[in-house]
Amino acid sequence: MIRAVKYHGLGNDFILVRASDVTAWNPSHLARTWCDRHTGIGADGLILVGTDPLTMLYYNADGSQAKMCGNGIRCFASYAYREGIVSSNVFAVTTLAGPYAIEVLDESATRIRVNMGKPDFSPARIPIAQSHEMLQQEVQLDNQTVTLTSLFMGTTHTVVLVDDLAAVDLVATGKAIQQLPLFFEGTNVNFVEPTNNAIMKLRTYERGAGLTLACGTGATASYAAIDRIRGVDHPISFHLPLGDLVVWRDETGDLIMEGPAAFVFETTIKDVIP
Repeated sequence: MIRAVKYHGLGNDFILVRASDVTAWNPSHLARTWCDRHTGIGADGLILVGTDPLTMLYYNADGSQAKMCGNGIRCFASYAYREGIVSSNVFAVTTLAGPYAIEVLDESATRIRVNMGKPDFSPARIPIAQSHEMLQQEVQLDNQTVTLTSLFMGTTHTVVLVDDLAAVDLVATGKAIQQLPLFFEGTNVNFVEPTNNAIMKLRTYERGAGLTLACGTGATASYAAIDRIRGVDHPISFHLPLGDLVVWRDETGDLIMEGPAAFVFETTIKDVIP
């Protein structure tokens, strides 16, 4: 019997299980099976919770593993706090992208702040098939030219500034950018419509999950890209279909993301399909 808990961060939803409970199974298979929205629990990803040390391992719905997930780590932090795995509201979480500093902002663990670290625009870190940084670089797709800025922000992200999100075929364009041979490991694609300097609309086509309702690393990467392109000295509120994520740069140059994490339900899984 495996106890599973479901959380969501602004609609980006996850299944969380203790890593020690699923050592007998391939986590990629579990992600594909449990995240299926027709035959499984349904989610954008599976999070394995390690407790010694406190570790988050993340798998997309298609079974691929990602180094980091911004909404996922807020849900992970809420789970760890509510379950009593941590005894303080300030703690660190180990991921494949490195350690992340967490602050739980309320006793019910519904508001989480994460130090996302510094962005990396180097081609080798993204990684991309060119020697220079991809900053506002025009790329030709089949039927359009798009201007891309790419970076590593815990995982690979590409940012596209648009005048009107409603006028963009987010799925087709996101998929086309994601599959460009330029990206050795694919990329998440963020479409950003600036409403004003402090409020921007955001939609993300995620590698391994498709178009999602929210992406924490995507919001942080979007802030980093806009800051690199034209400079930002204030927080930006990224408006998503179910709410906002706020991102700002602290005095050390690290990017800070703050947003909600919501418990959905818990269940017990009796059998795992082989």
